Amino acid sequence: MKTYTEELEVDVPAAIAWESLTRMNVWLKRLSTNKDVTYANDQMPFCVSGRTYVVTTKEGLEMNSVLTEVNPQELTVRIKAEHKPLVSCLSCKVVPLSDSRVKLIRTQSYPGVFGAIFTLFYNRRESTETSEYLEVWAADARELLSKQRVS
Repeated sequence: MKTYTEELEVDVPAAIAWESLTRMNVWLKRLSTNKDVTYANDQMPFCVSGRTYVVTTKEGLEMNSVLTEVNPQELTVRIKAEHKPLVSCLSCKVVPLSDSRVKLIRTQSYPGVFGAIFTLFYNRRESTETSEYLEVWAADARELLSKQRVS
């Protein structure tokens, strides 16, 4: 199984980083590897366990995704995405370092034979996406913090 893990330290409080993560539906479209993110706009918060959504990649691949765990106590979100037979398991975590600094961690793995084949051909794309995901998440968190300071 190929696994990609990246970490990024950001000068925002943990509550802001967590809020940003729970509104990933707002910023996932900003990733260069994604063309669209669609989900039922059912007036529920986006980031709840069991939420399903579809990520359409720039290559046109539709990944059917589900938030398998949303844990505010552990500041962790887990996601499973599939485009049969490809499966992706993703974990995002906020680790408080101080009152105003956190570490953002993203881990993505592709289990199985098809995952191994996929990452053999798309290793560069996936490693770049892992880094970019953290940068986009961090930018959104900084934007939230900036808006909070203005209010």
